[in-house]
Amino acid sequence: MKKLTQVLGVVAIGLVSFSFTTKNEIKVPTTEITNKVVEDAPKVVILDIVDNIAVESGTNIASEFKTKLESLNKENVQVLLWKDLTKGLKDEEKRSIIDSLKPELIMTLNFEKTDDNTNKVAAVVFKQNVAFNETVKVAKELTENLNSTAVKNDGVYQNESNYIQDNAAPSIFLSVKVKNEPTSNAEIVDKLSNFIETAKVEDSTTPVEITSEVVVDSAAATVDSATTTIEAAVQDVKAATKDAKTKVKKSKK
Repeated sequence: MKKLTQVLGVVAIGLVSFSFTTKNEIKVPTTEITNKVVEDAPKVVILDIVDNIAVESGTNIASEFKTKLESLNKENVQVLLWKDLTKGLKDEEKRSIIDSLKPELIMTLNFEKTDDNTNKVAAVVFKQNVAFNETVKVAKELTENLNSTAVKNDGVYQNESNYIQDNAAPSIFLSVKVKNEPTSNAEIVDKLSNFIETAKVEDSTTPVEITSEVVVDSAAATVDSATTTIEAAVQDVKAATKDAKTKVKKSKK
């Protein structure tokens, strides 16, 4: 368990944020700071939720997911929003936040409408990630758990990225393409929220076999190549690499 030493007030959806001063005295702007020391604090998960569902009213899985997060057991997990934590900050300040929080996991979740009437998920882990091997294992567990008669698992891929949040802590980019209908939305939201509450990335240097590769230029997010996915089943690699290019562009604001 981690010790978090300065607790912020509640942010956008009822989640908790933190404030830190680094060894180099980089001051991270915050508000409503208290000096309360939280002993034996729960694990921290940082989320970047990208809502590309684009509906004016009615069902929206991204909104449903945000609402579900409010009900998570805060004794088990502190869920923080990346954009709230880092708005207006420089890269060195963003890194200072990650170094101070030591999150169990950073997840970018890109929600969008499916183009073929099929709910499907695909995960990306970045090759320069500090915990690449173990994060790949966790990403594979996540996509396999989401796989069902209602949701297709499109596999786990690897990218190259220079974004701090992709590399400085265990990090997964998850594409969630949905029909956006109530029954399957509820299934996906429940499984995602349970994963966030229970996920653990172990420390390990054991190599992980991963044969799929999606090389993405950090500036233009251009896909250079793709090979075989790490899933045992045959995957449509060309479609997956096209998805990866679009997802990275949409999510890196």
